[in-house]
Amino acid sequence: MRTGIKNMASRLTFYLLLQFICLGLAGQDIQFSQYNAIGAYYNPAASGFFGGNFRVGSIYRNQWIGFQDQPFVQLAITGEIKFLTGEGLVTKDFIGAGVYFATDRSQLFDWNKNEMVLHLAYHKLLDKRTESFLSGGLSFGLVQRSVNYDHLYFEDQFDGLEAYNRPTSELLPANIHAVPIVKLGLRYQTSFSNAWGMELGLSADKILSADHSFFNGYDNPDYTGSREAPAFRNIVATANFRYAYTRVDALFPRIYLFAQGPHRLIQTGVHYRKLLPPKNAAAIYAGLSGRWSNREMSITPVDLGLLLGLEFNQAIVGLHYDIGIRDASKYNSPTHSFELSLRISGDYERGKDAPVAF
Repeated sequence: MRTGIKNMASRLTFYLLLQFICLGLAGQDIQFSQYNAIGAYYNPAASGFFGGNFRVGSIYRNQWIGFQDQPFVQLAITGEIKFLTGEGLVTKDFIGAGVYFATDRSQLFDWNKNEMVLHLAYHKLLDKRTESFLSGGLSFGLVQRSVNYDHLYFEDQFDGLEAYNRPTSELLPANIHAVPIVKLGLRYQTSFSNAWGMELGLSADKILSADHSFFNGYDNPDYTGSREAPAFRNIVATANFRYAYTRVDALFPRIYLFAQGPHRLIQTGVHYRKLLPPKNAAAIYAGLSGRWSNREMSITPVDLGLLLGLEFNQAIVGLHYDIGIRDASKYNSPTHSFELSLRISGDYERGKDAPVAF
């Protein structure tokens, strides 16, 4: 019976993954290169799935250094916890919950986007022997956008004779706008053997089709422009694999797919992890990744990424650097992005086993 459920779950997950990628339903969201460091941001079904009983983490990204004097800055802070249904975590279903705060800022004209979101997931054990889990998740919260009008400049109007000396007469609504958001997610993880494992994820955002226009509800009768700016729904699909070819060495191939309206983003890469003596209490990480995005009818390379990381007990620090190879070819000068992540997990009672994501 367990085998039948497992096979059915595998087929269903692959089918949904393919369908959502082909549909390509989908403004643009934060794209962290270390997306696994804040998995619940992209897929609420990842909530609570980690080694330990609780975890806190943060990730900071400084993007497009060299392209402008004031680059984009992204920051996310997260906290997660498990609600246990039994003594042996790998033999029982469990619930994960958490909260995250994310901000995206363009310092050039003080454009800010802030998210405060709660997420909840239920993890169903399908097979104890292979530690196979099928997870479903839901997240909900608010997204707030704001812009500083003092950093926006409009040209004066033409006086009809020979000079641009009339006032701009711009009609501007309130500079802060907030809308609710809802995300849904699915996740499946299994181990084929002691060496091989797989994790698949699928999530959908903008379920409510929120309108992000600042002019939505603007009641000035003199304004005759558009009042709507509906957000595209977006789809995120991930596929992570684990290959432990020795007791202390492992490779982690990864694929990340993002679709939102006309936009597509693909990130592929592989990470290497080596346990360090004594007692394998620490590990080092190194990785290489690449990003591609759509441009007209083709997919073009965007960034080349390098990862370095250190794990000690239940803390993981990651440093990621992206060099903009597309910008190097287009503007004769590459852009640079730096990303720093930190995750710290803990246990209520030491010594208990827990399912671990990869």
